[in-house]
Amino acid sequence: MFSDLTEQDLKTRFLAPYRKAESFLCGNEVVESSTIKKVTLVKTARVSAAELKDIQDKSWREVQEFNRTSDSMVLISPGRGHDAEDIAEAGEDVTAVFISGPPGHGGRWRVVAAVVNHPWVSAIGTGLAVAALAYWLGWH
Repeated sequence: MFSDLTEQDLKTRFLAPYRKAESFLCGNEVVESSTIKKVTLVKTARVSAAELKDIQDKSWREVQEFNRTSDSMVLISPGRGHDAEDIAEAGEDVTAVFISGPPGHGGRWRVVAAVVNHPWVSAIGTGLAVAALAYWLGWH
């Protein structure tokens, strides 16, 4: 979806909305984070156009070599490097460095909600609330 982002751009344009399960703008399309099923983040040394061009050239050479050495088959293919996802071939997968859970996993109240919704905390909190209510009503 995105390409050629700096780390800061990645954090502000994708990671922050993703972690809060908010929508974000990608080109002219509004994307709902909650609908994302798979994320792959690839770090490359150069801009994607240059990396894809190298993939195309290498792939073209491979197709030509196959056709030159094959006795019975001819491969007719434009090769790899024409689709945005082919960039994964040129870089390092850094998804685990930036993504540790599904959309919404980094929300501000996530830790508080996890603690409050824990069964032990709920049981003890409810018991204390009932005891305080009984004391307040004079049932001691």
